Amino acid sequence: MKKIILLLFFSLLPFCSKSSNLDTIPTWKVYYNDSLLKFISDNENNSIEIKSSKYKPGDYLAIQYFDDMPCTTCQYSLIVIGEGKLEVTRVESKGKNKLNTIDLKELINFHSKHNQSTFIIYLYGLNDKNKNNGKRLVTLTID
Repeated sequence: MKKIILLLFFSLLPFCSKSSNLDTIPTWKVYYNDSLLKFISDNENNSIEIKSSKYKPGDYLAIQYFDDMPCTTCQYSLIVIGEGKLEVTRVESKGKNKLNTIDLKELINFHSKHNQSTFIIYLYGLNDKNKNNGKRLVTLTID
């Protein structure tokens, strides 16, 4: 009888266990021009500060997002949101694990014009209908 119960238990165990995409650990790298500023995983502080006085024309912020979920036709959008949920800029990307650049001129000009120092960069799937599903990648402060 014990063998039957054990056999039943182990045969039903796979149906009771829960699998999810939480087993993957997304990471992303943030660059200022060609210099790596920060390597971030899901549970880390994602804050970055840039000094506007060091900005030179042509400077950019680049983000490379990684996850191990299979996808052959992925399309992403990086959206920079200012205070008050105002979209400042958007960069679209086709394919996974690509380096996406954001021209800092737009953010520096927005910072100067609106006296705003904090920006949040989100990652969205282009085909995602729910705009609340964005992943918060970076909190950027420009002083």
